[in-house]
Amino acid sequence: MLVRFTCLFAAALLLAACASEDEPPPRSPLEDTATPAGPAGSTATPTATPEPSAPAPPSTATASPDATETAGAPASTPAGTEEQQLELATGNAIELMAEWSGAPATDFSVEVAEAVAWPDACLGVAQPGVACATVLTPGFRVVLRDALGGQHRVHANSDGVMRWAGEAVVSGTVVAVEGAAIVLGDLEGDHAIPGIDLVFGDPLTARDAPGSNYIAVAGPSQLAEGARVAVGLDSDPGGGPNPLIAWLVVLE
Repeated sequence: MLVRFTCLFAAALLLAACASEDEPPPRSPLEDTATPAGPAGSTATPTATPEPSAPAPPSTATASPDATETAGAPASTPAGTEEQQLELATGNAIELMAEWSGAPATDFSVEVAEAVAWPDACLGVAQPGVACATVLTPGFRVVLRDALGGQHRVHANSDGVMRWAGEAVVSGTVVAVEGAAIVLGDLEGDHAIPGIDLVFGDPLTARDAPGSNYIAVAGPSQLAEGARVAVGLDSDPGGGPNPLIAWLVVLE
Protein backbone atom coordinates (compact mmCIF):
# COMPACT_ATOMS: atom_id res chain seq x y z
CA MET A 1 0.00 0.00 0.00
CA LEU A 2 2.77 2.37 0.93
CA VAL A 3 4.61 1.52 -2.24
CA ARG A 4 1.54 2.36 -4.41
CA PHE A 5 1.09 5.74 -2.73
CA THR A 6 4.73 6.55 -3.21
CA CYS A 7 4.52 5.76 -6.92
CA LEU A 8 1.41 7.90 -7.39
CA PHE A 9 3.00 10.87 -5.63
CA ALA A 10 6.12 10.59 -7.78
CA ALA A 11 4.03 10.50 -10.95
CA ALA A 12 2.14 13.62 -9.88
CA LEU A 13 5.38 15.51 -9.30
CA LEU A 14 6.67 14.45 -12.74
CA LEU A 15 3.52 15.73 -14.51
CA ALA A 16 3.70 19.05 -12.69
CA ALA A 17 7.31 19.51 -13.75
CA CYS A 18 6.46 18.86 -17.44
CA ALA A 19 3.56 21.29 -17.39
CA SER A 20 5.74 24.07 -15.95
CA GLU A 21 8.29 23.60 -18.78
CA ASP A 22 5.59 24.06 -21.52
CA GLU A 23 4.17 27.35 -20.16
CA PRO A 24 5.92 30.56 -21.34
CA PRO A 25 7.56 32.70 -18.71
CA PRO A 26 5.46 35.55 -17.35
CA ARG A 27 5.70 38.88 -19.40
CA SER A 28 6.55 42.17 -17.90
CA PRO A 29 3.87 44.86 -18.25
CA LEU A 30 6.55 47.20 -19.64
CA GLU A 31 7.10 44.90 -22.64
CA ASP A 32 3.50 45.46 -23.85
CA THR A 33 3.97 49.24 -24.05
CA ALA A 34 7.47 49.38 -25.50
CA THR A 35 7.85 51.25 -28.81
CA PRO A 36 9.71 49.38 -31.55
CA ALA A 37 13.15 50.79 -32.11
CA GLY A 38 13.81 52.65 -35.35
CA PRO A 39 16.83 52.17 -37.57
CA ALA A 40 20.15 52.07 -35.88
CA GLY A 41 21.44 55.50 -34.98
CA SER A 42 18.15 57.30 -35.73
CA THR A 43 16.38 59.29 -33.11
CA ALA A 44 12.69 60.10 -33.43
CA THR A 45 12.11 63.84 -33.21
CA PRO A 46 8.61 65.02 -32.41
CA THR A 47 7.15 67.41 -35.06
CA ALA A 48 5.89 70.67 -33.71
CA THR A 49 2.42 71.70 -34.90
CA PRO A 50 2.65 75.17 -36.53
CA GLU A 51 0.50 77.79 -34.95
CA PRO A 52 -2.01 79.44 -37.35
CA SER A 53 -0.77 82.80 -38.52
CA ALA A 54 -2.92 85.83 -37.98
CA PRO A 55 -4.81 86.94 -41.16
CA ALA A 56 -3.32 89.92 -42.95
CA PRO A 57 -5.32 93.12 -42.46
CA PRO A 58 -7.33 94.22 -45.53
CA SER A 59 -5.53 96.60 -47.85
CA THR A 60 -6.59 100.20 -47.59
CA ALA A 61 -4.54 101.44 -50.56
CA THR A 62 -6.46 103.38 -53.22
CA ALA A 63 -5.54 103.93 -56.86
CA SER A 64 -3.93 107.21 -57.63
CA PRO A 65 -6.10 109.45 -59.83
CA ASP A 66 -3.13 109.87 -62.15
CA ALA A 67 -3.06 106.11 -62.82
CA THR A 68 -6.77 105.85 -63.69
CA GLU A 69 -7.68 105.95 -67.38
CA THR A 70 -10.95 107.42 -68.54
CA ALA A 71 -13.07 104.79 -70.30
CA GLY A 72 -13.30 105.44 -74.01
CA ALA A 73 -10.59 108.09 -74.07
CA PRO A 74 -8.41 107.69 -77.16
CA ALA A 75 -4.74 107.03 -76.70
CA SER A 76 -2.41 109.86 -77.59
CA THR A 77 -1.40 109.82 -81.26
CA PRO A 78 2.32 110.14 -81.97
CA ALA A 79 3.24 113.26 -83.91
CA GLY A 80 2.92 112.73 -87.64
CA THR A 81 0.94 109.47 -87.45
CA GLU A 82 -2.41 110.99 -88.42
CA GLU A 83 -0.82 112.97 -91.24
CA GLN A 84 0.82 109.83 -92.58
CA GLN A 85 -2.46 107.92 -92.39
CA LEU A 86 -4.27 110.73 -94.19
CA GLU A 87 -1.65 110.79 -96.93
CA LEU A 88 -1.94 107.02 -97.34
CA ALA A 89 -5.76 107.16 -97.39
CA THR A 90 -5.68 109.89 -100.04
CA GLY A 91 -3.40 107.89 -102.31
CA ASN A 92 -5.54 104.78 -101.88
CA ALA A 93 -8.71 106.77 -102.62
CA ILE A 94 -7.31 107.95 -105.95
CA GLU A 95 -6.25 104.45 -106.95
CA LEU A 96 -9.57 102.93 -105.92
CA MET A 97 -11.67 105.59 -107.65
CA ALA A 98 -9.73 104.98 -110.85
CA GLU A 99 -10.38 101.25 -110.45
CA TRP A 100 -14.04 101.71 -109.50
CA SER A 101 -14.89 104.11 -112.33
CA GLY A 102 -12.58 102.75 -115.01
CA ALA A 103 -10.86 106.13 -115.53
CA PRO A 104 -7.08 106.74 -115.31
CA ALA A 105 -5.76 107.73 -111.88
CA THR A 106 -4.13 110.78 -113.47
CA ASP A 107 -7.62 112.16 -114.21
CA PHE A 108 -8.27 112.77 -110.51
CA SER A 109 -7.08 115.59 -108.31
CA VAL A 110 -7.60 116.01 -104.58
CA GLU A 111 -10.09 118.68 -103.59
CA VAL A 112 -10.55 117.76 -99.90
CA ALA A 113 -8.67 115.34 -97.65
CA GLU A 114 -9.39 115.45 -93.94
CA ALA A 115 -9.62 113.34 -90.81
CA VAL A 116 -13.18 112.93 -89.53
CA ALA A 117 -15.22 110.97 -86.99
CA TRP A 118 -18.03 109.20 -88.82
CA PRO A 119 -21.30 108.96 -86.86
CA ASP A 120 -21.81 105.28 -87.66
CA ALA A 121 -20.14 102.06 -88.74
CA CYS A 122 -21.26 102.68 -92.35
CA LEU A 123 -18.78 105.58 -92.55
CA GLY A 124 -21.48 108.15 -93.23
CA VAL A 125 -22.78 106.41 -96.37
CA ALA A 126 -26.51 106.27 -95.66
CA GLN A 127 -28.28 103.59 -97.69
CA PRO A 128 -32.07 103.18 -97.36
CA GLY A 129 -33.00 99.88 -95.75
CA VAL A 130 -29.45 99.21 -94.49
CA ALA A 131 -28.97 99.34 -90.71
CA CYS A 132 -25.78 100.86 -89.34
CA ALA A 133 -24.43 100.68 -85.80
CA THR A 134 -24.44 104.14 -84.27
CA VAL A 135 -20.86 104.42 -83.08
CA LEU A 136 -18.25 107.09 -83.64
CA THR A 137 -15.78 105.73 -86.17
CA PRO A 138 -12.52 107.59 -86.79
CA GLY A 139 -11.53 107.85 -90.41
CA PHE A 140 -10.98 110.11 -93.41
CA ARG A 141 -13.00 111.90 -96.08
CA VAL A 142 -11.46 112.35 -99.49
CA VAL A 143 -13.17 114.38 -102.22
CA LEU A 144 -11.75 114.01 -105.72
CA ARG A 145 -12.34 116.02 -108.87
CA ASP A 146 -12.06 114.41 -112.29
CA ALA A 147 -10.76 116.02 -115.46
CA LEU A 148 -14.30 116.97 -116.54
CA GLY A 149 -15.16 118.64 -113.24
CA GLY A 150 -17.16 115.77 -111.74
CA GLN A 151 -16.91 115.24 -108.00
CA HIS A 152 -16.36 111.88 -106.31
CA ARG A 153 -16.32 111.11 -102.57
CA VAL A 154 -14.50 108.30 -100.80
CA HIS A 155 -15.15 107.60 -97.11
CA ALA A 156 -12.61 105.57 -95.15
CA ASN A 157 -11.99 104.37 -91.62
CA SER A 158 -8.66 104.22 -89.81
CA ASP A 159 -8.27 100.51 -90.70
CA GLY A 160 -8.18 101.22 -94.43
CA VAL A 161 -11.76 100.22 -95.31
CA MET A 162 -13.05 102.53 -98.08
CA ARG A 163 -16.52 103.16 -99.47
CA TRP A 164 -17.71 104.91 -102.61
CA ALA A 165 -20.27 107.37 -101.25
CA GLY A 166 -21.95 108.65 -104.42
CA GLU A 167 -22.86 112.29 -105.06
CA ALA A 168 -26.61 111.80 -105.41
CA VAL A 169 -29.09 109.30 -103.98
CA VAL A 170 -32.35 108.44 -105.76
CA SER A 171 -34.93 105.70 -105.46
CA GLY A 172 -36.94 104.38 -108.36
CA THR A 173 -38.61 101.44 -110.03
CA VAL A 174 -36.67 99.25 -112.43
CA VAL A 175 -38.22 99.77 -115.86
CA ALA A 176 -35.66 97.83 -117.86
CA VAL A 177 -32.21 96.28 -117.66
CA GLU A 178 -30.16 96.83 -120.81
CA GLY A 179 -26.87 95.02 -120.44
CA ALA A 180 -24.82 97.02 -117.95
CA ALA A 181 -27.42 99.81 -117.77
CA ILE A 182 -30.49 100.08 -115.56
CA VAL A 183 -33.46 102.24 -116.50
CA LEU A 184 -35.36 103.64 -113.51
CA GLY A 185 -38.74 105.35 -113.40
CA ASP A 186 -40.92 106.90 -110.69
CA LEU A 187 -37.87 108.62 -109.25
CA GLU A 188 -37.71 110.10 -105.79
CA GLY A 189 -34.83 111.80 -104.04
CA ASP A 190 -31.91 113.96 -105.16
CA HIS A 191 -32.24 114.99 -108.80
CA ALA A 192 -29.29 117.38 -108.67
CA ILE A 193 -26.68 115.03 -110.09
CA PRO A 194 -23.50 116.92 -111.08
CA GLY A 195 -23.00 116.79 -114.83
CA ILE A 196 -26.40 115.20 -115.44
CA ASP A 197 -29.42 117.16 -116.67
CA LEU A 198 -32.24 115.21 -115.05
CA VAL A 199 -35.78 116.49 -115.44
CA PHE A 200 -38.22 115.47 -112.73
CA GLY A 201 -40.47 112.70 -114.03
CA ASP A 202 -38.10 111.51 -116.75
CA PRO A 203 -36.63 108.00 -116.51
CA LEU A 204 -33.01 107.70 -115.48
CA THR A 205 -30.46 105.38 -117.03
CA ALA A 206 -27.59 104.48 -114.71
CA ARG A 207 -24.58 102.45 -115.76
CA ASP A 208 -22.85 99.64 -113.93
CA ALA A 209 -19.20 100.30 -113.05
CA PRO A 210 -16.32 98.03 -111.96
CA GLY A 211 -16.65 99.27 -108.38
CA SER A 212 -20.46 99.30 -108.11
CA ASN A 213 -21.59 97.78 -104.81
CA TYR A 214 -24.86 95.81 -104.98
CA ILE A 215 -26.77 94.80 -101.87
CA ALA A 216 -29.19 91.84 -102.05
CA VAL A 217 -28.30 91.14 -105.70
CA ALA A 218 -25.06 90.30 -107.50
CA GLY A 219 -25.51 92.78 -110.35
CA PRO A 220 -27.89 94.32 -112.91
CA SER A 221 -28.72 90.96 -114.50
CA GLN A 222 -30.46 89.85 -111.30
CA LEU A 223 -32.75 92.86 -111.11
CA ALA A 224 -36.36 92.20 -112.01
CA GLU A 225 -38.56 94.73 -113.72
CA GLY A 226 -40.81 96.43 -111.21
CA ALA A 227 -38.31 96.11 -108.34
CA ARG A 228 -37.92 99.19 -106.19
CA VAL A 229 -34.30 100.22 -105.61
CA ALA A 230 -32.23 102.99 -104.06
CA VAL A 231 -29.10 104.06 -105.93
CA GLY A 232 -26.04 106.16 -105.12
CA LEU A 233 -24.85 107.90 -108.30
CA ASP A 234 -21.71 109.62 -109.57
CA SER A 235 -21.09 111.39 -112.86
CA ASP A 236 -19.01 109.43 -115.37
CA PRO A 237 -15.40 110.74 -115.31
CA GLY A 238 -15.02 109.37 -118.82
CA GLY A 239 -17.67 111.75 -120.15
CA GLY A 240 -20.44 109.19 -120.69
CA PRO A 241 -24.04 110.45 -120.79
CA ASN A 242 -25.23 108.23 -117.94
CA PRO A 243 -24.21 108.44 -114.27
CA LEU A 244 -22.31 105.58 -112.67
CA ILE A 245 -23.78 103.35 -109.97
CA ALA A 246 -21.71 103.72 -106.81
CA TRP A 247 -24.04 101.41 -104.87
CA LEU A 248 -27.52 99.92 -105.24
CA VAL A 249 -29.92 98.53 -102.62
CA VAL A 250 -33.03 96.50 -103.46
CA LEU A 251 -35.87 97.87 -101.36
CA GLU A 252 -38.68 95.48 -102.35
